Amino acid sequence: MVDKQTAQTSDSPVGDGQVIDFNAAKQPHVLQRKEGRVQAMRETFKAVREASQPSKAKSAKTTKPPKNRRKKK
Repeated sequence: MVDKQTAQTSDSPVGDGQVIDFNAAKQPHVLQRKEGRVQAMRETFKAVREASQPSKAKSAKTTKPPKNRRKKK
């Protein structure tokens, strides 16, 4: 005869006979996959936005001469 206590503990992946809630163990993995998809969408959006906008040359501030404005009387 096989002892049921030893058969349960040797077959369980935990080894202590503890039951792990599937949804609780699954939740971090699902969240990580969702965050990965969101990050991929952000990177794609950023790349498309940068490609669609003309590149703006960042030049040093130039001092423009003041405009000649007439004084009001």
